[in-house]
Amino acid sequence: MALPLRRPFVIVIASAAVACSNATPSAESVGTVALPSNPPRLVTAEPTTPREPAARSDRDGDDIADEADACPDAPGPMNDRPERNGCPRVVVQTSNPPAPIQTVMFDGRDTEPNASSGLVIDAVAEILRSRPDITLLRIEGHEDPSSAGKALDISRARADAVVNALAKRGIDRTRLRAVGLGGHCPIAAPGTKDARSKNRRAQMKIEATDKGPTEIEVGCGPSRDAGIR
Repeated sequence: MALPLRRPFVIVIASAAVACSNATPSAESVGTVALPSNPPRLVTAEPTTPREPAARSDRDGDDIADEADACPDAPGPMNDRPERNGCPRVVVQTSNPPAPIQTVMFDGRDTEPNASSGLVIDAVAEILRSRPDITLLRIEGHEDPSSAGKALDISRARADAVVNALAKRGIDRTRLRAVGLGGHCPIAAPGTKDARSKNRRAQMKIEATDKGPTEIEVGCGPSRDAGIR
């Protein structure tokens, strides 16, 4: 038995509606789609330029943003303790020659340690209290060579300031020696703001233990040539 032929199902797209009909289509409409007279337009958004990330402030260059750095003016490693994050690590090295215990930094031509260095001095005082075998700590004050005639006085005042800070923390002054080296021993080539900041410092070195003098380098070549020891 022959199946009856089904009439084609035609979709006609109009501008306002879609109509379905079971009526027999005309020859013109079979297999065709009528487009709306006013087809909708494809609207594309204008491309936007991606924003550059905001510049991150990192004054001491230790790759820890200032807002998370407990010592933003003294470079140091990351630390799980927020109060020590980005602060210098204090290491006592008793090999010969022992390395500097730590460096205290100063802002501009100030002769008092900057705020971040307070934690460094606290740590050094704690080490000296727990290590009575360290009988003499040498504090070498430095200034950037750009200060010319004032460099020696500034460096001496800085070394004295560190001695005073340690004495206030209970360290006997007889265990401390302050020396100003002026601008003779820069650690960064002078000429830029960053270099001046790095050169304005005080370094602490173990000069003697209960076993006798250590083999630390006293000052640097230019300071020794100038007769400053």
